Amino acid sequence: MKFLIPSLIATSLALAPFASAQMGAPAPKSEIVLAVEKAMASPIRTPEERARDARERKPAQTLEFFGLKPDMTVVEIMPGAGWYTKILGQVLADKGQLHLFGGAARLEPRLKEWGLDKVKIADGKFATKPSGQFGVFDADAIEIPLKNVDMVLTFRNLHNMPAETRAALNREVFRVLRPGGIYGVVDHT
Repeated sequence: MKFLIPSLIATSLALAPFASAQMGAPAPKSEIVLAVEKAMASPIRTPEERARDARERKPAQTLEFFGLKPDMTVVEIMPGAGWYTKILGQVLADKGQLHLFGGAARLEPRLKEWGLDKVKIADGKFATKPSGQFGVFDADAIEIPLKNVDMVLTFRNLHNMPAETRAALNREVFRVLRPGGIYGVVDHT
């Protein structure tokens, strides 16, 4: 037993350089993470929006995972109050395009106020109606007036649709995506 402890210490000391080499310095942040973090710090975002960043939304990690690039053409479906729009609009402003679809016309006056003049409203067909279930809506027609887009994103929306409406929306999304395009969905359905 007397020799076991010094042997363990010697072994631990011998392996220490390998352990620290494995842990090393963190990898540098990607171009998209830096761009998203810059947009997250923008004064157009409210303190309430910022409070949700790390706690639940994690926009830098989410958009990096989806493969967002600053030169993409992106459609955001049902942007709500513009939580992600404020980030995406800034990240895509110089080299890319952001189109809003589905209940997006009400954001149009706010876009100028936020300095997101390049964000476009994609007026198409998305006629919603009550489904008979509280908080869930149906749609008779869904038509996104774009084609060959790089990415379509929707955040926390699909759970508000019955399965048939989700299926119709998914078919329309895949119709407008270019081959190899990305459909990014964050939801709990």
